[in-house]
Amino acid sequence: MPFSSSAGDRTDPVVELDRLDREVIALLRRRVEMARAQETTSPPEVVDEHETRAMDLYCSEFGGPGELLARAVLNLCGIKRRPPQQFRTFSCRE
Repeated sequence: MPFSSSAGDRTDPVVELDRLDREVIALLRRRVEMARAQETTSPPEVVDEHETRAMDLYCSEFGGPGELLARAVLNLCGIKRRPPQQFRTFSCRE
């Protein structure tokens, strides 16, 4: 169903979804930059702690799919370059 951004101005939901996708992509690019900077300036335990908090946040917001989303975001941000033994075993509890 179309929605209005102002009286009489109807916006196609597809256009709005495209705009939102571009915003999400811009935010993800910013997050990648910040995560890479943190990884080079922070000790591994700080990076690990942030990874855990991110997983908890995404899980609390989106349940089970939040784990997949968090892992995708962390992977995008370069966490995948860390040795596998450093990854915390994590599972969302719904």
